[in-house]
Amino acid sequence: MKPPTRPQWKAFQRVGGLGLELVAYILIFLKIGQWLDAKYGTDPVWERIGLAVGIFAGFYSLWKVAKQGPPS
Repeated sequence: MKPPTRPQWKAFQRVGGLGLELVAYILIFLKIGQWLDAKYGTDPVWERIGLAVGIFAGFYSLWKVAKQGPPS
């Protein structure tokens, strides 16, 4: 079996990073929402808004990468 070529490695890196990026967006915005809830005393409000924004930002990032197509 031949070792992967440079374009194949670029594709592996790109796809492998997408899952991490999605999780990172969700966790970051969720934690910001939790911090705002603790600061202002609004228990689930900002947490849910942060979760929704994180999910939207993560999937928007995925959509941008999918729109670009395969690496050349």
